[in-house]
Amino acid sequence: MTEDSEPKAGKAPMIIAGVILLVMAGVLCLYQLRVTHVAIVTTLGKPKVVTKPGLHVRLPWPVQQVTRLDKRLQCLELTAKEINTKDSINVVSRFFALWSVADPQAFFNRYGTLLEAEAQMRPLIEAQQETSIRQYTLTELLTDAKEIEAAMLEATQKAVAAYGITVSLVGLQEVSLSEDSTAGVFARMRQEQQTLAHAIRAEGEKEAKIMRDNAASQKAQKLALAEAEAKEIRGNAVIAAASLYPAFEEDLEFAIFLRKMDALVEMMSTKTTIVLDPDTPPFDLLELKPMKQTARP
Repeated sequence: MTEDSEPKAGKAPMIIAGVILLVMAGVLCLYQLRVTHVAIVTTLGKPKVVTKPGLHVRLPWPVQQVTRLDKRLQCLELTAKEINTKDSINVVSRFFALWSVADPQAFFNRYGTLLEAEAQMRPLIEAQQETSIRQYTLTELLTDAKEIEAAMLEATQKAVAAYGITVSLVGLQEVSLSEDSTAGVFARMRQEQQTLAHAIRAEGEKEAKIMRDNAASQKAQKLALAEAEAKEIRGNAVIAAASLYPAFEEDLEFAIFLRKMDALVEMMSTKTTIVLDPDTPPFDLLELKPMKQTARP
């Protein structure tokens, strides 16, 4: 080995050490920011928001600290909770929330990180969940879920809007009956169906009674009208008969004959079998007898 090669061999570790130092300096003084993120650069305790993506220069810690925040939509899934509804039915419900960072500065000052934000939002939404579930019956919970979600969204957004968070949606992910409530709910559903059936039958009977009463009233009115018309007809007949009395008095036997004929026609108009003596009026007319000649003046 020559004397010239010995200095070169001694410089190699120094070069490697220099490269390592440069890499470490680059790591400490540079940071990469993605399009989906924003950065909070804190210089001696004073935060500054950086939104431009790409490679940025920073001073080494502890002079500057960089906190990256994901500005994409986040999904917070809550744990399932057993809550009594307005009609005292124990249900298991689970909600979720979609949220994002709207104001990085306010968000960082309040929470610092996404995990801390979700940790503080969780009990807030769960409290709204319990309050909302208790205001609705089981049927309303199943049919009016959108109304419950809208109320929870409004309450949650009001609570966190000042801290740089936008809540886009609070949704009902799951609702089911607890084991203790299942049998009771089925019994209540049967009772409700029976009550509904009784109400329908009662309404039907009420309407039928009204129809029967109306029919009876109409029948009574028609009978009264018919009776009045019959009385009028009988009165007219009496008047007409009275006008015939003078003629009947002139030929009494002929008048009796006519009355018998009327009675005979009326009795023979029905299919009735009557066994009587042939001399019984008015059937005595069926015997062929010569009529007596009445003297006429």
